[in-house]
Amino acid sequence: MKPKERVLRALEYKETDIIPYYGLFSSMEAIMCFLGTRFLEANDLEKTIFLARFLNSDIANIPVAGFPGGPGIFEEILYEGKEHLIAKTPFGGLLYWRKKPYFALPLSCPIRYEEDLNKIEKFDIEKFKPKAKILAEKVQKLHELGYFVTIEIKGPMESPWMYLRGGYNNFLIDIKKSPVFASRLIELAFKPMLELVDLIIDEAHIDAVWMTDDLGDNRGPFISVENYRTLIKPWHEEITKRVHKKDVKLCLHSHGNIMLLLKDMVETNPDSIDPLDPADGMNIDEIKEKYYGKICFMGAITKNIGLMSKNDIEGYFLNVSHYIEPTGFILMPAGGIPPEMSLENFNYYNYILDKTRRKYEKR
Repeated sequence: MKPKERVLRALEYKETDIIPYYGLFSSMEAIMCFLGTRFLEANDLEKTIFLARFLNSDIANIPVAGFPGGPGIFEEILYEGKEHLIAKTPFGGLLYWRKKPYFALPLSCPIRYEEDLNKIEKFDIEKFKPKAKILAEKVQKLHELGYFVTIEIKGPMESPWMYLRGGYNNFLIDIKKSPVFASRLIELAFKPMLELVDLIIDEAHIDAVWMTDDLGDNRGPFISVENYRTLIKPWHEEITKRVHKKDVKLCLHSHGNIMLLLKDMVETNPDSIDPLDPADGMNIDEIKEKYYGKICFMGAITKNIGLMSKNDIEGYFLNVSHYIEPTGFILMPAGGIPPEMSLENFNYYNYILDKTRRKYEKR
């Protein structure tokens, strides 16, 4: 079974030959540690293909709005060296990446006060049409190789703090003190994402939109259920409706212990939710009991996997094997493969991962 078919069937609760897998690295630093400078010298298409093959991933992801993982077509690279990268956003803000040791943050904040909202230039989708055509060529090549292709964007929770407010603390204060201001920030930041999604789906015929929208940490959600319902949920519903009308899937990503928000998130009708990390307090047994059959589960491999011994990796995957079912599951490391993971443990991880993926394989 080709990777594209395997992932698509999992999202639609149909049996697959083996459990699909979305493999990824945690950061630029991890990529440099495992793959070296020769990888960095390649073009974007060759990098994407090599990553998918190296990680044995069924999903090939293309960043459109890629911060903080790396720049996409939404971010204009101003400078890139061996250690640092700086990019500009359409809103006039600057983003910074330190490659090793990895670190990323907004350098400048386009909106400091509510009156600054009126100073932001109108988003011009026309500027992105040439980039969308180049992206379409890349998608076509990846489809020819059999991959399930996603584009990465930022959701209504992430896009305001990343691109407008210079950090999530500022945006959380906005939500608490001035929900009307927060709502305007979301509209300003997220509407361009919707326009980009429409453009790229029409131009490139992708398989899914992977929307990253972290809503919490291991202590719980960043916002209340009520704030989610009034500020974020309508936009989650809107993008899902849009992509589904174009026969494209919506994969919703949120780290953190979001158990309190999960019911409402499922109601927005995404095709999958990830990464469901037990280390964040996500109770997969409870999630299965409530939502299995309603949504595809993607993830279940803890962000701590890269720091475990071989014995711990094997023990962890025994638990993972307990969670997975022959339909509706895609495995994925919640934090990606980190730079701290030894090559020996990485090889062992892949060995145990392959055995787990073949749990329901028909021989």
